[in-house]
Amino acid sequence: MAGEQPDQQLMEAAQAIALQTHAKELGEIIELGRTEFGTGNFDDASQIVADKLGPRTQEAVAMLRQFDFPHRLVAELANAPEKLEKLAKMPAGRLAAELARIESRMTSNGHAITGADPAWKGPTVRGRVSDADWKKSFGEGMSEAAFDKEFRRRQAGRAARRR
Repeated sequence: MAGEQPDQQLMEAAQAIALQTHAKELGEIIELGRTEFGTGNFDDASQIVADKLGPRTQEAVAMLRQFDFPHRLVAELANAPEKLEKLAKMPAGRLAAELARIESRMTSNGHAITGADPAWKGPTVRGRVSDADWKKSFGEGMSEAAFDKEFRRRQAGRAARRR
């Protein structure tokens, strides 16, 4: 019995780490979605997806973390409620395959790039200027390209919230 205690502790530690990783990655995906689509739009899309998937939401989110652009998948799925209802009824393997099909249709050439890590974890996807930094400096010290990109993103978010 004494040998079981360390094994139990290791399992609990591994579960805690997995939960922390999941929460951290989910936060990063939400930030990407809010950056690309605007906070209100992405939060609304996320709620639509969660409502339609119901009890399958956690399973689907765990799968989405493995895709290159999970934030874009959420936005795409939010615009297809009938598709979401079908996804909610699919077994796990078919759900993953269908999500992969949807993501591949969203690429310019219809092919998803495969690799060890999803593209959203790469450094090229990140780069949003925090609201505090933006307000403090209004983009002072940023390159012209970075300023233009951030300005356009913020304008798109404002326009989307007005609708």
